[in-house]
Amino acid sequence: MSVARGCDPRQIRAILLKVAHDNPDVMTTPAPAVELEEFGADSLEFKLYAFIDLNKGGGIGTDLRIAILDAFDDAGIRSPLPRTDVTLRNIEWLREVVEEYASDSYNGRRSATGSSVPRHVPERDDESAQPTTRLHRTLGPLSA
Repeated sequence: MSVARGCDPRQIRAILLKVAHDNPDVMTTPAPAVELEEFGADSLEFKLYAFIDLNKGGGIGTDLRIAILDAFDDAGIRSPLPRTDVTLRNIEWLREVVEEYASDSYNGRRSATGSSVPRHVPERDDESAQPTTRLHRTLGPLSA
C-alpha cells in the first residue's frame, strides 16, 4: 500500500491494523502485522500481513483493499502523486516546433520541409543549444 510522503507512518499502521481486525474473515492468531517496506521517491510503501480462513471463499483480499481505501479516505490520507522532471536543452527549438505544428503548413502528416517528423533534437554538443531550463510538474490522478 503506497501513501504520500508526509503521512504519519504510525497512523497508517494503526489504520491498516484496524481494518484487518475489523474484518471477521481475518484470523486473530497469528495476529495481523504491518511493515513499512520502503521509502519511495514520492511515497511510503506499507504491507499488511493477515492470515485468512481459505474455507470462507475468495474476495477477502478485495474486501480488505476496499476497506483500506475507505479508511484512508476518511482519514484524509492521500495516495502519492508522481513527480516528473523535464529538462529542456533548447527552449527556442521547442517553441519553433510548436509553432510549426500549430501552423497551417503542418497538416498533421508532414512538416513544411516534407519530413514526417518536424525536426531532430539538437545534439548535446550543439552550440546553438540554450542553457538548460528545468521544469517541475506534479501529475494528478488520472480519471477513467
